[in-house]
Amino acid sequence: MTTHSHVAGFLHETVLSFDCVLPDGMLILDVGPHHSDERFRKLYAVAAWSHGTVCTITRMRLRCIPAKPYVRLTYLPIVNGVDGKSYHEEFRQLAHSSHSFVEAQVFSRDRAVLMWGDFSDATDPSIPINRVHAWWKPWWFKHVEAVLRRHEESSPSPSPSGRHGSSDGAVVEYVPIDHYLLRHTRGIFWVIRDMLGDNLAYILGEPTFTVFGMHVPNPLLLLGWLYPPRISFLKFTTTPTIRLWTFTRQTFQDIVLPIEETEAAVRRSEKLFDVFPILLYPCRVYESEYGLVNIDSAAASARKLQGKTAFKECLDEKSGRRYRMFFDLGVYGVPRLVREKRFEEYDPVREMRSMEEFIAEAGGMPFLYADTCMTRAEFAKVFRLTTYDEVRTQLFPAMARAFPHLYDKTKSELDLIRGALGEIEGEASPPGPLGSPADKKYS
Repeated sequence: MTTHSHVAGFLHETVLSFDCVLPDGMLILDVGPHHSDERFRKLYAVAAWSHGTVCTITRMRLRCIPAKPYVRLTYLPIVNGVDGKSYHEEFRQLAHSSHSFVEAQVFSRDRAVLMWGDFSDATDPSIPINRVHAWWKPWWFKHVEAVLRRHEESSPSPSPSGRHGSSDGAVVEYVPIDHYLLRHTRGIFWVIRDMLGDNLAYILGEPTFTVFGMHVPNPLLLLGWLYPPRISFLKFTTTPTIRLWTFTRQTFQDIVLPIEETEAAVRRSEKLFDVFPILLYPCRVYESEYGLVNIDSAAASARKLQGKTAFKECLDEKSGRRYRMFFDLGVYGVPRLVREKRFEEYDPVREMRSMEEFIAEAGGMPFLYADTCMTRAEFAKVFRLTTYDEVRTQLFPAMARAFPHLYDKTKSELDLIRGALGEIEGEASPPGPLGSPADKKYS
């Protein structure tokens, strides 16, 4: 998912066709939604979200669009209850806009910065150019937070609900397209803050800081070229102890939910993790006859029966396909209870299962590169596995012999978590609650 997904949908929607190798060595060309063989139309549909459990893709044909050298980026800071508008409602309206890029960073339950951008040639000399990815610049999230802080310090008076694109507290910049695409890289979103510690991250995130009454330039001017550490190197050096620590002491979640659930999702995330900022990306989710993601979920039907506002259904005039607007809830960092060293009160399995219960009730789904604590039966309720299982076991039986099932490949690999799930499913007893004496060997 990207900040362009409210226009194009998930990244796999831009894949026109692909070539792949099946487990038996057969090379299949031009697997796509319009293939003459229904078997390969189904293969195309389930390849998305399959995490390499059906085939090995060797080449793809992608739908591309023209780009320009800059993005004209607008930042709109909003404080709910002060600015006369709600960032939840403004975000939902932006999701259905024609802007090329849309995202939001939420800094607390009631404070956020909405951002939208469009391709540009940067022809207006009154708009500054900000090379946000330059190594001496503050990290992106600190730059966005500074926009919010300046807005709050200006003490705005309550005003009528403004439209996106208005000048009511908005800041406009030109950002080079490559800098925009890499804007989150140097700070690893905001995880660099937890890696370095709040105090050092605060210093490095400011243009200058004060020492003995003197304004001292940001150390990034000298050391910024060292960032970020390569993610592949960090993963290569991860030991089992570090892996367990990242699960029990941090949270990294990307969750796809209906756009109508933004406010409830932020509240639930705050209750369970209390990690800010939170990232919001809107995304079209198209109907798919065979895919693992189903917009006509049981949650959508239950919502109507409960008398709630039905999920808004839209029609793509170009393709004629139905879609609904969803969004990505990105929660990355150290939960408040862990930051306060109240380890005995924080149970990551319990909190994640509570979040996954919310996901299922709302008709959403988690991205599967993050940790999940769902049982196999719960997983089958969130994802539509009918065609996926048919492709693996009936149409191309070699897949089931060669590759693990999607659930088995993406569930957490920790014995500790498997034990907890075993207790839930009645299969086995866990080694003990997180942080208990039974867990000392992992600490």
